[in-house]
Amino acid sequence: MSLVHVVLSSMTSNKLNEGASKMKKFLKLGASIAVLILSACGTDKEQNTIISDEVPEIVEVVLNIPETAVTGEELSFIAEVKQGGKIVTDANEVKFEVVNISSGEKEMIEASLNEENHYEIVYTFGANGTYDVTSHVTARDMHTMPTKKIFITSS
Repeated sequence: MSLVHVVLSSMTSNKLNEGASKMKKFLKLGASIAVLILSACGTDKEQNTIISDEVPEIVEVVLNIPETAVTGEELSFIAEVKQGGKIVTDANEVKFEVVNISSGEKEMIEASLNEENHYEIVYTFGANGTYDVTSHVTARDMHTMPTKKIFITSS
């Protein structure tokens, strides 16, 4: 082997070692930064959160509508919303859906909280027939939708 080959071989080996050394330093630095970032992801709020195996009590809705009525009559539809026997006044959404079973025509009406702390709408039927009335209640991360039938006759 000539002297040139030995010198070149020695230089290449030194450069590879320097490159590998730099790569190792870079990887160590990157790993250290990753550990710092991941350890900072947890916050005090997350650490103070208590996880409970208790299942929350179900939101119950009692739908109060008449069984029969006549066209043109003003009616009150009331949804009594409770959880654990206590009245719920902070529902996210309460709507009443009125569906004509014969035609499939439907209407969705938003309810408001009345003075008895129940959700209510006032509705008047324009045509006779059989209708489904469904209260759509979303409260405390739960959704329930009880339905009742009402029979409307001509006045």
